[in-house]
Amino acid sequence: MKDKLILPLCALLSSLSLAQAAVITVNTVDNSSGPGDGLISLDEALRSATDGDSIEFNIPGAGPHVIATPIGGYPLITANNLTIDGYSQPDSAPN
Repeated sequence: MKDKLILPLCALLSSLSLAQAAVITVNTVDNSSGPGDGLISLDEALRSATDGDSIEFNIPGAGPHVIATPIGGYPLITANNLTIDGYSQPDSAPN
């Protein structure tokens, strides 16, 4: 009886695809950049984030960098367990 229950359960579990959390790296302060231009803005990162993802920063050039809020504001964050790590920006330090 155990074998009849265990085999289908193992088959079901092995067929499930568990998505890996992504690291999305913001590399521009320009929130008007669009898909396919090689740049990822904070606005784009927030819109594409899914559960468990991390948003990190690697904006080139001398800082400090200022990311202006888009005219319509940022999208609501609906992803669970999303990390936004401002200290991932090279040369960042607490004030």
